[in-house]
Amino acid sequence: MSSIYYALGLLLCVLAAHAENLTKEQQRILLDLQEAHLTLEQVKAREAEIQVEYEQMIGLKERGVVTGQELRIARERFERAREERQRAYLNLQRAFLNSLADATHLTVVNGQKYGVEGDKVRVRLTLRNDSDLRLAKMVDQARRRYDINGLDQDAASLLQVNNIFVTILADNVMVGQPYQVHIPVLALGEEVEVEVGLQRPEIEDLTVQLQYLNRTDDHVIHLEKASARDVVRVYATQFSQEGPLGNSVAYELHLERLAEDEKIFQLMAHGLPADFRYEFESGGRNLSRLRFSRDHSRDSLTLNVYVPEQDESFTVDQPLLFSVLAYEPNAVEPEVLAAADPEHLQAMGIGYEQLQLVPTGRAELELTTLNLDLSVDGEGESQSVWQLRNLGTVELLDIRLQALSPPGWNVSFEPQEIALLPPREEIEAVLTVRPINSAEIGRYEVKTSASTQHKGQWVESVERTVNINIKSDGSFWGITGLVILLVSIVLGIAVFTVQWSKR
Repeated sequence: MSSIYYALGLLLCVLAAHAENLTKEQQRILLDLQEAHLTLEQVKAREAEIQVEYEQMIGLKERGVVTGQELRIARERFERAREERQRAYLNLQRAFLNSLADATHLTVVNGQKYGVEGDKVRVRLTLRNDSDLRLAKMVDQARRRYDINGLDQDAASLLQVNNIFVTILADNVMVGQPYQVHIPVLALGEEVEVEVGLQRPEIEDLTVQLQYLNRTDDHVIHLEKASARDVVRVYATQFSQEGPLGNSVAYELHLERLAEDEKIFQLMAHGLPADFRYEFESGGRNLSRLRFSRDHSRDSLTLNVYVPEQDESFTVDQPLLFSVLAYEPNAVEPEVLAAADPEHLQAMGIGYEQLQLVPTGRAELELTTLNLDLSVDGEGESQSVWQLRNLGTVELLDIRLQALSPPGWNVSFEPQEIALLPPREEIEAVLTVRPINSAEIGRYEVKTSASTQHKGQWVESVERTVNINIKSDGSFWGITGLVILLVSIVLGIAVFTVQWSKR
């Protein structure tokens, strides 16, 4: 019979929910509460039946009809029924609190990121308590109807949320600064703004995690771009580099504009000496302007700076400071822009990044000669003239000329060491090759090079190979021996001819 009442109660609850045009979620919440109440009523009815049976067993025991064992069993059944009734009542209270929690909802109304001083980016979130007041009123009415001991407050007060913790994540990693923000209280219908720093400025989509009422809600949002001033943020991966004279230096730049409309910005390298050429490059093509829009808010490009060979406007190994600017064309007078320092650039609302370039000298040696083939007769020697050139842009000190020869040979440069060789100048040196006395006739090799150190680095010329050809010395005794041999052969032939004729 109890189960029939139970099913009938659920049916009446469903019909009432439909009658009030509730959503499916609202219907589910009210059904859970109604089910908990009907379960309590069913348990209470069963407890009452068992209590009657227990009291009857007590009377029968007094008359000696039942044994003590049978009475003890009846008492245990009654105690279990009472515990079930208490447990059912706790479940009803829990269903009430869960229904209130289901009616409580926080919404992320808006999310923006905006730039502040320097290259920092912050996120501004707007949260609102969008709890379901209609559902909360129905839950509170059920509480009063079912006589549930709960908070004696009106429905709006029951939907006030305390101790909210806000965290922003990207790829399951906390990227806010601070990592977590605490909101003490947020009443129904109220909004609150939360601002945190963004540790990864390039992020456009992130997860807002809200922790409240022993639950965690994740909201994936797309950040709108906003800025108090329409400034393009410029930042470099490597802001300080060395540039050898006569070469180029490349700076990788990243630019971002936090705005929703479309605008064009001019690019400029500000503060470089006049002889320094530069160009902005992206995707293999040069450019001087960038277009930003809602769908294209970030860009990356390369700044190539060409360092001249030498100029009085800078000193080698001394840093040069300059800035990369991104500004609206025709918004600033060129004369004002040319004279502005970083402080004034910031005051004018111009995006910039300060860079540093250290011009460095290039160290390069060359050792050459017009003839790489030498001949040596017998025990003699051979000499050749060499040119040592400083092809770099810095002075080279303590240059050493070296020659690697076969064992026992006497091969050397004169001079062998050069104390100083200025840039773009050359000096002559004489290479003397004297083979060992026992060297046989043939072809030999001598390797030559020049080397020194500049700023702790070895500077070496290209190694040259000299071919040495050793020939006979052509001495008197050698020639005399050949003559005697020829004369002996002629005389022998003559004697043989005369004797043959006499026969």
